[in-house]
Amino acid sequence: RKILRQIYDDLAKGTFRETFSSLGPDHEGWRFDGWMLDDADAGNQNSQSSLAEVAPHFYSQQQTCVAAIPIKLDSHWSRIAYARKLMLHRAQISATARFQVTLSDGSHVVPIEDIELTGAQLDYNDAEWTRVEQQLDLTRFPTGNVTLNFPLTASDMIPYPLTQGKAHVDNIWID
Repeated sequence: RKILRQIYDDLAKGTFRETFSSLGPDHEGWRFDGWMLDDADAGNQNSQSSLAEVAPHFYSQQQTCVAAIPIKLDSHWSRIAYARKLMLHRAQISATARFQVTLSDGSHVVPIEDIELTGAQLDYNDAEWTRVEQQLDLTRFPTGNVTLNFPLTASDMIPYPLTQGKAHVDNIWID
């Protein structure tokens, strides 16, 4: 596994890339609070993805799972891209279901993506993998030390797991 990481690091100099290989995460330091590795693979490259599922129940009004990894940014990086497959469902209008992607250094938070069901919208469903690509403004991070976060949250006052969220994330690339 260590040899594969070294080879991979040599191939991807100047970038941050995470494909969740068949041996697990390509980078050490991941914190999977409620997330797990899954066999779904956005690139059909015989690797894995990261998966979280949330559904508040038994009078727990909210459930949140957060995957996070600390990253040392390169000052030349200007783009983040990743693949995601997302399902959000609210059982009623007052419930919430939300998926976010952010960069944070503890003082500043830069939103990359924020999908929250609001108003009359009760469902969001990616039938296939969706590639998300965003430009990055790293001027808020003078030290270059940040954490890439993937929170998935669902909350509801109904004590049954009817409001729910499910997210797969794969092929993260920052360059």
